Amino acid sequence: MIYEGRPLYSRYAPKARAEQTAEAFTPSPHSICLLPSPLLGYGVEIIRKKCANQSKCFFFCVEVDKALFELTTECECFFFDESRFEKSLTDLINRIRAPLSIDRYRKVFVPVLNNAYFLHKDLYDRIAFAVQKEIDFFWKNRSVLLFFKDLPFRNIFRNLKIGLDDSILEKENTDYFVCGAGESLEDVLPFLSAQRTFFRIVAADTALPVLLKSGIIPDFVVVLESQSANISDFIYGIPQKTVYITEISSAPSANRHFRRKKPIQIPFTQAACADRLPQHFAPFPQTGSVGVAALTAAFELTSGKIFIAGLDFCFSPGKNHARGTESHESLLRQHSRFSGFENGFASATTFAESVCGRRVAVSPALLNDASLIRTEAAHWKRVYDCRTDGLPLGLPRISTKEISLPKKPLKPLNVSAVPEVPVSESAVFFENETVLLATAENELAAGNLSDETAREIDYLHRFFPDYPPDHRNRSYEVRVAFFVKKFQRLLKKINRRPI
Repeated sequence: MIYEGRPLYSRYAPKARAEQTAEAFTPSPHSICLLPSPLLGYGVEIIRKKCANQSKCFFFCVEVDKALFELTTECECFFFDESRFEKSLTDLINRIRAPLSIDRYRKVFVPVLNNAYFLHKDLYDRIAFAVQKEIDFFWKNRSVLLFFKDLPFRNIFRNLKIGLDDSILEKENTDYFVCGAGESLEDVLPFLSAQRTFFRIVAADTALPVLLKSGIIPDFVVVLESQSANISDFIYGIPQKTVYITEISSAPSANRHFRRKKPIQIPFTQAACADRLPQHFAPFPQTGSVGVAALTAAFELTSGKIFIAGLDFCFSPGKNHARGTESHESLLRQHSRFSGFENGFASATTFAESVCGRRVAVSPALLNDASLIRTEAAHWKRVYDCRTDGLPLGLPRISTKEISLPKKPLKPLNVSAVPEVPVSESAVFFENETVLLATAENELAAGNLSDETAREIDYLHRFFPDYPPDHRNRSYEVRVAFFVKKFQRLLKKINRRPI
């Protein structure tokens, strides 16, 4: 069987060789088996039976070549259209979620039974990586919820009381600068200050004080932090013409001061109450750090070139962020004869080599954020690395001297506000939640919390370590009852006075 000059099976024993490879494959429990290009089905049934006998192992076939897909008649196969990568990936993820919840999976395996895999190896590997990333993000979200508990959901309620007015942003064809809070940001400040009118600037909230101290007012600031710790990033001012791309579960202590907002919703906060919210929020992909979120936002805002600075994903002793950030100044204030700058390595677990060959400190979270960009870098044609240091990201590097400026300065950012949600609609939402919590309280008191009510109030227990439970025991219901009381007090406070 020859295709594009390549034999797809062994010339001497095509079926026997494929079945021999299948017999050697051992799937792991709680895994996804992605079989690329099943073709004539040789060996497919062997792997399917192995996966069926393994604990919570999901098996499916994928084909990316239309001609080979038409040959596949022996088994069910999913056709992945590369020209519509994101749409096909969404369909594929939904297919995985259908028979078994994504929380049952841990790892993706790609058994290779024939040479058709090597015709499109890069694409198959990219699909497998995307599915693995979906699983990884799920478990990272679980860890975030385990840490924050009910804080993100309490913030959603508080932010609705404050008001999450939306802004309409039109996609432009202009050059954007994405600014993180890493050390390399310092080196581009003179350039950005001199050529400010030729770029739109998207900044992570941590980088805002650095830019303001240099006289640079960003066009957009991305805010994701659920805790009030990031309020210190705004002590040097909150520019009123800046648009704040804020996650709906971010800290209300900062949100209340923003005049222009673009509220977004990251999937980890999508509880059942999301469908009951009085307004629709723009969905935003899971990105990890706020710096990667700023880069993702730039992709949504422009079709032009994107330059990055400050996304270092590493740090130096005593300098975990750029000079001028609140965290760096805090380290300076704490410095004494007994507590030196070397304590800046406290959160580092390993060391790596930067693009300049320098030995820098990194953490697992920083390495993961850098790998996210490095994996996608090969598919980005308009992102340029202006950093003078940092972990390698696989992007084309360019100095500020090599950047070609537009012929004319940019016009002011065109922002139009969406009419605010009437206060009455938010009041109705809070009233409905109050009734729902009262129903849950009565059912819990009677010892018969219904499955429907449990689903409706999942924001009270989806952060439990044992969520979703195989069965709700008394211990589980006691914990749910505690948070029912807690949110009832919150709603009384919201209805009594502004928060």
